[in-house]
Amino acid sequence: MNIYGPIINSNIITIAQGSTYRGTVTATETVGGAPLDLTGYTVRSQLRKVSGELVGEFACVISAPAAGIVTRTMDKAVTGGLTPATIVTHVWGLELTAPDGSVLPEIQGGAMVVREVVT
Repeated sequence: MNIYGPIINSNIITIAQGSTYRGTVTATETVGGAPLDLTGYTVRSQLRKVSGELVGEFACVISAPAAGIVTRTMDKAVTGGLTPATIVTHVWGLELTAPDGSVLPEIQGGAMVVREVVT
């Protein structure tokens, strides 16, 4: 059962089974879309099955704070356990915490897992 509804059809990332995933997310202002300055922020990100089951945590680094860029990685030991599919079967979320402790609305999207070719 998909408990996430329309999230799975937005901001879709592709994760190659058995490979280290690396990708970036750019946080932007709600109004105007300018990059959000992430200086002093903390970040965490998770991957879940559409049923809600936690699959793993992304390692996150705010790689360019002034430009609002977060770099996320997931180890091949985690991606190796994912089941490939031809449809989106996972969702991801990224949560930012401001220096004052307030939590910004989560950035979310779908994730598709593709089969590894070289084994």
